[in-house]
Amino acid sequence: QEFTMGRSIVLALQTLGVVFGDVGTSPLYTFDIMFNKYPNTSKEDVLGALSLVIYTLILIPLLKYTLIVLWGNDDGEGGIFALYSLICRNAKASLLPNQLPSDTRISSFQLKVPSVELERSLRIKERLETSSMLKKLLLMLVLFGTSMVIADGVVTPAMSVMSAVNGLKVGISSVNE
Repeated sequence: QEFTMGRSIVLALQTLGVVFGDVGTSPLYTFDIMFNKYPNTSKEDVLGALSLVIYTLILIPLLKYTLIVLWGNDDGEGGIFALYSLICRNAKASLLPNQLPSDTRISSFQLKVPSVELERSLRIKERLETSSMLKKLLLMLVLFGTSMVIADGVVTPAMSVMSAVNGLKVGISSVNE
């Protein structure tokens, strides 16, 4: 199924809550840290801090998902392992043999290189095909990225609860004063 850019952006925005579930709670402890030392802040300072929070927590992941992850479709599968699987099949970078005869025929097809970017990507592909160290490094990066996503899912709820309680303490003390 072919996606337009607008549809990709909508899908990326929908996945934002799944991947980054802490987007709604992060400003609680971000604002607490930003304005705890200097409580006398102007309206511009608050708007600037809010802009930074919005840019770092919403805009950057949205662009990453729209431009990278949503275009990496491995027979309906997605995510970091699907991207790894696509790289392994198309660049012969797998540590285990998983090449199909059609993959070999397609990947050995040579064209005239029309651009510098394509030439650079072909060089990277050739290095991945020949270097076992780069294949292992690619696998380690995929496993590291996956473990970071899992760790985010484990650590974030505890941090959010602690930060919300801490933010409430700051808010209640300022109300009492």
